[in-house]
Amino acid sequence: MIQKSKIKDLVVFTDEENSKYLNVLNDFLSYNINIIKVFRSIDDTKVMLIDTDRYYTVN
Repeated sequence: MIQKSKIKDLVVFTDEENSKYLNVLNDFLSYNINIIKVFRSIDDTKVMLIDTDRYYTVN
């Protein structure tokens, strides 16, 4: 089922409640991210590889 959430000023639709994608987006918007590598960094474009291991659980 599609879930509607609001993070800061954004409305986000995800396929599950408490989604890891919401956590990643929230951390990204709060600048609470672990940047592994920057591929491009100019005024209008930023491309980064971020660490998302903490959002996945090992079963």
